[in-house]
Amino acid sequence: MKHKPISTIGIDEVGRGAWAGPMVICAARTTPAIESLFTPSNRPKCTLWTYQDIRITDSKQLTPDRRAVAHNWLIAHLNYSLIEVSVDQINNLGLRSAWEWGIHTVSRHFLVDTGSCQDSNTVIIDGNWLVPGVIAQAIPKADAHYFAVAAASIIAKHHRDTLMQTLHIQFPHYAWNTNVGYGTQAHQSAIIHHGTCKHHRTLWVENWIKKQSQMDLFQKYET
Repeated sequence: MKHKPISTIGIDEVGRGAWAGPMVICAARTTPAIESLFTPSNRPKCTLWTYQDIRITDSKQLTPDRRAVAHNWLIAHLNYSLIEVSVDQINNLGLRSAWEWGIHTVSRHFLVDTGSCQDSNTVIIDGNWLVPGVIAQAIPKADAHYFAVAAASIIAKHHRDTLMQTLHIQFPHYAWNTNVGYGTQAHQSAIIHHGTCKHHRTLWVENWIKKQSQMDLFQKYET
């Protein structure tokens, strides 16, 4: 006899499209008792849950200070699993395989990949991709509409942003304190002037350099 799900496991990643730094994946489990503390309100693009001074929503919609407050509350009250998928893993395995490895790793904390907890948990992965062996639903923009996924996104983003702030101290010319490793204009300019470092994802940067070279060649012939 199947039991009604009593909790939700939300899984989200941060840093998938960055040019530098790890990808961070988090799985967080919430219960009706936890979610009942919060008052939901629908916004144009997301749901915002509030409780005292805590705000839970898509992590990108929160200021760093708001995100830090939410992060600290969540890690004190939720069962969660977090992993850093390293630059070496992304470079060697490719993004999709590295992401799948990370999903398997965090979900194993809840035994999701064996299906043994499926009777008591609803499992939601943010995005369009499912992972073979992990029994879950893939829902685009889930971090904006499902409490557990929003919680996972906040924990993952705060962790990764804090890490990139630390790396910025060692490599200040890349401006990782503001772009957190993404391919902004400032980051691109720094690569041109300083080259890359061990924290860069080689495929991303090589593709960009190749594209830049092709554009320069095209402009040369145009002029």
